[in-house]
Amino acid sequence: MEAGLDSPSLRHVAGELNPTFSETGALLERALDELGVLVPDPLRAGLMVAKAYAAQILDGSLSQIEGARHIWQIQLEVEGLTLELGPFAYWASEWQEADSTRRECCETAIRIVADDLVRRTR
Repeated sequence: MEAGLDSPSLRHVAGELNPTFSETGALLERALDELGVLVPDPLRAGLMVAKAYAAQILDGSLSQIEGARHIWQIQLEVEGLTLELGPFAYWASEWQEADSTRRECCETAIRIVADDLVRRTR
């Protein structure tokens, strides 16, 4: 609302003292719809978040293993992303069982699949 956006549902959400998504999620979705903001489907949203983590892996703001673990979690939670995100799950799992030399290989592989994900989903 501070940015000049307004709708009846947005005012209702803004008036909530301690909103939770389970209680106000539908109202928030209605407010976004009233404002013309498209909400991506779960598959697209999961891919967008995974791409953001992959970009953080590449720019060094997130370690390879932590980024891969976050992306692995998305792959587990969002049905239909195994093909795109499965390599992160594989390399994160391999890293957990590896010695230090193998871990370096896993981290390199994670950077490669992160780069591929960022390039493929532009």
